[in-house]
Amino acid sequence: MWLFNKEYTNLAEAVSHHKRVRKLRLSFEDMGQVNASIGTFISLQSLQVISDANQPLLRDFSESIPKLRSLTTVNVVFPDFPGWMLRLKELEFLYLRGCDFKSVPDEIASLSKLKVLRLENIDITHLPASIAEMNNLRELSLTDCLHLNFQPESLPGKLRKLIIPSSVIANHHKDLLQERPNLKIQTY
Repeated sequence: MWLFNKEYTNLAEAVSHHKRVRKLRLSFEDMGQVNASIGTFISLQSLQVISDANQPLLRDFSESIPKLRSLTTVNVVFPDFPGWMLRLKELEFLYLRGCDFKSVPDEIASLSKLKVLRLENIDITHLPASIAEMNNLRELSLTDCLHLNFQPESLPGKLRKLIIPSSVIANHHKDLLQERPNLKIQTY
């Protein structure tokens, strides 16, 4: 029973329990092997890929892991927002940090179960208007997105927590607090 909640950080061990693995945390060096065998992780619900330096992008494995609820990538190079991520329909938590893309597609709203969206240290300039349609989104983190042209109307009505640079929200902070008293705004 303990295997179901165990977070695997060793790829060889994870592969030996591939049908039971729900949480997998890997360094980017493991990803070449994982890309080839990701389809065997049929119960995978959480995947973290952490790299020390910007590494090339991950391939599309969205069809292989339909139960994935949580995806984290740190310092993984995505020149464009990865379209395959938009096919992860069970995703509730998406954390992308240190990517190269400059915009988020309108289709992000197709991730209707998403509760937490963390786009951090990414040089995005705007959020798509479709984010306002994401009724389940409760937390939006835009940490270190310093070139963002923030538009308050792009926020979902049920959003409860916004993490954003103070320089980005400066012109909207007071109005947003008055209009959305249930929204906790964390600035730095």
